Amino acid sequence: MTDNLNLRNNQKSAIAINLDGRNHILAPPKPCTNALLSQTAYLLSKIEVVKYKSVGQKAKSKEYTEIKSYFNSTANKIAYGSLIYKYYFDNKLLKKSIVSKELQITAKAASDMVNECIEAGYVIALNRKEHIASPLFTEAYLSYVKEQLQFMLPHAENLVAMGNATKLSLQRKKYDTW
Repeated sequence: MTDNLNLRNNQKSAIAINLDGRNHILAPPKPCTNALLSQTAYLLSKIEVVKYKSVGQKAKSKEYTEIKSYFNSTANKIAYGSLIYKYYFDNKLLKKSIVSKELQITAKAASDMVNECIEAGYVIALNRKEHIASPLFTEAYLSYVKEQLQFMLPHAENLVAMGNATKLSLQRKKYDTW
């Protein structure tokens, strides 16, 4: 049932339903929600472009240059490095089959990458199927994280602030009651 509405904030139109003898307005999205979402997307895109440009580049760090350059050489190796640390942190053993499944790569590609890392001392083979992060890998990964924090914090603070504002805007009541 559509009622004669007193529209607010220069709202051109709205759909109203009558529940419990009161008008409930289904208002169009607030313009600020789209602006906040656009600004959040822009901030995220800036971070992602910088990260994308670094893929395949030699590590600029003076610490652990060789291992950082190896893991930054391809998107799959970046993901594998993150997976190694995740499993290290969770105190779990990593298998080649898990690497293949998680990275969505062939079993051969996963096996080749794991074997390269075993030979380089980045991971330690416990048996034919399972491996763990080496102390060298964990030290290098933490060094990498420190470097990333220095770059990311200013951007991340803005991104979080915009994300929180967008979330609040999106969580507004579905039905505004007058």
